[in-house]
Amino acid sequence: MCTKSHSILNRKEVNNNKGNKTMGIKGKNDRMVVLACEECKERNYTTTKNKKNIKERMELNKYCPKCQKHTAHKETK
Repeated sequence: MCTKSHSILNRKEVNNNKGNKTMGIKGKNDRMVVLACEECKERNYTTTKNKKNIKERMELNKYCPKCQKHTAHKETK
């Protein structure tokens, strides 16, 4: 009887520890940023960025539906 209750407690501990992983989970350093097209200034995309690793503003080449071509998209406030 003692072994069953002990094994149930161990399972609960294992299940509780599953959600406490720190590797790969978005935390305090990740922020949502909005990317706007450089040509038409349309805000098309949102993404996350780690402010601890990336200090400057992001700039990515993305497709702009309004311009109907790939353009540079910069991070906006």
